[in-house]
Amino acid sequence: MPKGPKHCIPILRVKDARASIEYYAKTLGFGKDWEHQFEAGLPLFVSITRDASTLFLSEHEGDGTPNTHVYLYVGDVNSLYEELKARGARIAKPPQMMPWGVQEMIVEDLDGNVLRFGKDIEGD
Repeated sequence: MPKGPKHCIPILRVKDARASIEYYAKTLGFGKDWEHQFEAGLPLFVSITRDASTLFLSEHEGDGTPNTHVYLYVGDVNSLYEELKARGARIAKPPQMMPWGVQEMIVEDLDGNVLRFGKDIEGD
């Protein structure tokens, strides 16, 4: 059995978790797994997932850094681009080939966090 990490879940700092949940669900196609709040009026912490990618969204000031960048590998950047564009996602850069052999696009969330979606073309 491996002793290292099984997977990694980035924590993204958000100002309004409820608004972020709606954006990630309706616009980016993520589903809410669960949410936690110690009591009413305190910061919210949420888990969201799309396919094999999970992200944590946190209103806690000590969690995450504003404008975090997360890289997500996907099976088809062009199809995802068309889907997210049709849903009104904040597309910062449409799909393009990068010099390192990856096709990428860049999407921003409501708080300026950056999601870079990429597909390794050289590995195909």
